[in-house]
Amino acid sequence: MIVRHGKQFTVMSESGRRMGTYRSRKRAQRRLRQIEMFKRMKSNSRSRLIARNRADHGQAAFDYFTPFHFAAGFAAGVLGVSPVKAAIALTALKVGIASYERGAGHALFSRGQGESNLNELCDLLAELAGVDIGAQIRARSSASASPPAPAPAPAPPLPAAPVAGFFR
Repeated sequence: MIVRHGKQFTVMSESGRRMGTYRSRKRAQRRLRQIEMFKRMKSNSRSRLIARNRADHGQAAFDYFTPFHFAAGFAAGVLGVSPVKAAIALTALKVGIASYERGAGHALFSRGQGESNLNELCDLLAELAGVDIGAQIRARSSASASPPAPAPAPAPPLPAAPVAGFFR
């Protein structure tokens, strides 16, 4: 807040601490805007592990879209898609959605407001974990559904060695 003291203007914090005294109200307002900007920068720089609300989407490592990435990977694993092909397909899907939202020229190399590399990495890892778990479930279900393999045929008996006259 800005308080007038005679001909000068003082920027005060909420706790009553003086943050600067200026000759004009305009300079005091500029300083107050700087202080507010630094407060926002400090609060935005803290990356969270788990998003607590929708405003943290893209900044936290795990946001509300992470389960959807896992589910997409899981579906690919159950369908038998290789992890590399699944990662490429899901990345292409992300680029397609981004090109729809931001325009085709800016989809691949630009980030939206508040998106972090950590979030992108965790989404990719969730997709690959889903692919792996889906593939394991597919392997178990196909192994239990197939009939047991037939037992191998017994080996034929060995012919008897000729003994007559050899040891005499």
